[in-house]
Amino acid sequence: MSRGEIKAMTEKHTLEEVSAENERSLKTLARALAYSRGEFALILARYSDKRSPVLSRQKLQEQYNIAIRELILKPSAKTLLFNIQAEIGEETPEALMVLGLESVIELDEVLRHSNRVRDQFRNLSFPLVLWVTEEVLQKMIWLAPDFKSFATRSIQFQKETCE
Repeated sequence: MSRGEIKAMTEKHTLEEVSAENERSLKTLARALAYSRGEFALILARYSDKRSPVLSRQKLQEQYNIAIRELILKPSAKTLLFNIQAEIGEETPEALMVLGLESVIELDEVLRHSNRVRDQFRNLSFPLVLWVTEEVLQKMIWLAPDFKSFATRSIQFQKETCE
């Protein structure tokens, strides 16, 4: 067997493992959403592939019949809670996914503010999924530890393609 064939087999095996792990993560996310239906819960979903949130949302809706609203934060966002409240208005979604934290220009201040008003998040009556990169998660740990403590742990989604 040539080196190229061995490498291709290893990559395929690794891709299958990553895909299986992402499916387990998706099931964990679905369970967390179902368990938290009708009440506030902070769920952190870590990703390294920008397609993960979109694909996961589609699969959750198709496979688990969970209606999920999506909020994509603008780089100019100043607070997380205000943007969520503006997005939902008077409606109460079954769940809300927030994307784009990594692109927020003043992320440090957004996280600090979320930490200061953390108890107001409890007024939300739906699970909140924040899609975060490793960098955003680390900033959250340092700048918004009380807010981050609402989430028991983060759910990891890995990149499924070889580069």
